[in-house]
Amino acid sequence: MIQRETRQAIDGAQVSFKRQSPDNSNHATVEIKYPVNNISRGGLKFSATEIFEVDERVELTLYLSNGHVHNLHARICYCQDNGMDAHHDYGVSFLDHYLVFE
Repeated sequence: MIQRETRQAIDGAQVSFKRQSPDNSNHATVEIKYPVNNISRGGLKFSATEIFEVDERVELTLYLSNGHVHNLHARICYCQDNGMDAHHDYGVSFLDHYLVFE
């Protein structure tokens, strides 16, 4: 993967994904928030114990520390073992638009 955007560390940001409940018995969705490690206008990196597949398309909600919330369509573009228990670092590429930072 070629990095095309400048990434910046970000404090207090979290991301959650719309996914079906693991037991899938009542077709409910669950929301689990994960910390965002860094972000650019075209994507972000987060850490999770949950398994995501590379090229999986996801709907995500990005919660920024300034109170702004962004709902985005995205694609998981990479996965790396980060050496901490069962945690993995995942890269996400935004599909529908870029974020604009002021």
